[in-house]
Amino acid sequence: MIPTISIKSEPTDDNPEGFVVINLADFNADLHEAVEPVDLENLPVEQPRALTSQDVDNARAELERMHANIVAEQTRLDAQAGEQEAERARLAEVAAKLAEQGAETAKSLTVAELRDALTAKSIPFDPAAKKADLQALLDAAAQ
Repeated sequence: MIPTISIKSEPTDDNPEGFVVINLADFNADLHEAVEPVDLENLPVEQPRALTSQDVDNARAELERMHANIVAEQTRLDAQAGEQEAERARLAEVAAKLAEQGAETAKSLTVAELRDALTAKSIPFDPAAKKADLQALLDAAAQ
C-alpha cells in the first residue's frame, strides 16, 4: 500500500471539502499544507520487499510470453508484407497488360479487371461504381 497524505486546497464545486489526497512521497512542506499535523521526521518508511525465486520465475515467464507474442506478430507482419508484395506485382502485371493492349481492348474488360487496372494506376474509385463509370475513369487516365 502506498502511504498518502491529505493536503489543503481551494474548495470548489467539484471539491467542496477543500483537500486532496496525494502520495506521501510527493508531499513537499514548502508547497503543501497538511490537513492534519504530520511529524515529517518520524514517518514510517516502507522497505522494499526482497525478490523471491517465485518473483523471478514469474517475471521470466512473462518475458517469455511477451517474446512469443512479438515473434508471432512479426511472423504475421512478414506474411502480410509478402501478400502485399504479391498483390503489388499482380497489379503491375495488369498495368503492363493494359499498356500493351491499348485503350480499345480495355473496353472489353470485366468490372474486376477495371478495378484492378484503376488500382494499378493508383486511381481512386467508388467500390460500388458501375462498369461504365469505372471505364470512364480508366479512359480519362489514358488521355
